Amino acid sequence: MIARKDLLGLILKKSLQKTVQELLEKEIEKKLGRGYYERKEETESDQIYRNGYETRKIKTAEGKVNIEVPQLRNTPEPHRSDVLKLMGKRSAELERIVTEMYVRDYQRGI
Repeated sequence: MIARKDLLGLILKKSLQKTVQELLEKEIEKKLGRGYYERKEETESDQIYRNGYETRKIKTAEGKVNIEVPQLRNTPEPHRSDVLKLMGKRSAELERIVTEMYVRDYQRGI
């Protein structure tokens, strides 16, 4: 049986993963002007397509969370997600915990 704390951590990680994934999909839909599997009349030079996903990890206080970042092809330059830029690679809570642990060890002379 999963411990209560572990269950809460798992729920938080899965919720974060789902929310970020939806934000990334909406960002791509907005950039392309169409949804997943939709086509739009464009000239050949303007056609930008989805090109699979790249797995990225976000570090949180609950552990690493895998995110599938949509990739694009036929773009003048590689797509960089504004959502991921805003989030960074580590959560603020993780930064706080690591800093607190470092200070405690420093004070104890370790």
